[in-house]
Amino acid sequence: MTEIILNDPIAVRRCILLEFLSGKPIWNCYRNFCYNLGKESIEYQEFEYWFMRFSNKEFELDYDRSKDPPTRNLSDLPLEILHEILGNLNGKQRPQKYYANELNHFEVALNDLEAFLNQPKLELEKLEIVKVDKKYRDDFGAMFQKLHQKVKTKELHILITEETEELQILPYLDPSFIEKIHLKINEGSKNRIDKILELEQCRNVKMIELKLDFDGIEQFHVENFMMFKRFSLILEIYDMNAKQFIGIVETLLTSTSLELVYLNFYRSDLFDPIKTELDNITVKISENSKIRKLLVPNSKEYFETELIGNTVVRIERKI
Repeated sequence: MTEIILNDPIAVRRCILLEFLSGKPIWNCYRNFCYNLGKESIEYQEFEYWFMRFSNKEFELDYDRSKDPPTRNLSDLPLEILHEILGNLNGKQRPQKYYANELNHFEVALNDLEAFLNQPKLELEKLEIVKVDKKYRDDFGAMFQKLHQKVKTKELHILITEETEELQILPYLDPSFIEKIHLKINEGSKNRIDKILELEQCRNVKMIELKLDFDGIEQFHVENFMMFKRFSLILEIYDMNAKQFIGIVETLLTSTSLELVYLNFYRSDLFDPIKTELDNITVKISENSKIRKLLVPNSKEYFETELIGNTVVRIERKI
């Protein structure tokens, strides 16, 4: 993979651009580049050239350097200048390490993140929020409020549920850009689910995936999801039985807007009873016994159901 990148000048420049977007000093970026692609992967002067172009908001990756005036290396300097430089060097001098123990490192990191998210042409494949320390949670949310633009990310994964992280982040994402949202909903966040699902970002997303970790099936209300066209539910509800799961399926099958849903019932011991219950409300359409259908009344459409693996049911509207 490294060899393929190094043999493609455009790919190399994309890697330099990624280092630039990290917001770190140029020397740190160069060292990280060489660590990932090899010590001899690129001369510093070449790296510096493209890094400085990006810092000047010149992002053309196919720019022709032959148009530029020739540059000089240290070895190109006149001998008298080299003698003067070398004569002032002291072999005993070494870089002084500085430890900023008194700095608020989270504040520094937050400032770096804010600068990164404010990049005018930034487009992320995925933004993942794994953990935010409780004492910095308000500052983290305030950072999104201060951004000059809505964050463009194709996917958002929020894996924490302690406070109101979803409501701190979701409103500041570009609703026209995001394609997939993954959230975890449990006892601590179930009271926020209505507010979360009402957000424009959730209503317009191509796929919303929710991992539901509830103590009891009575805490899950399938009606909350009837407005969505495409979504996925992971039901970590340990007291749920096959009939209750099929009740969820039957309710979803009454939806006039549903296009596709994946339901993960989480417990493989429910597979056989759920298959039996599902067979009772659907009819076979192929030799594959796991794929069946249910006709939509007064319509040419039907819902196709499929058992995937040991714990997932796919329901998809077909014509």
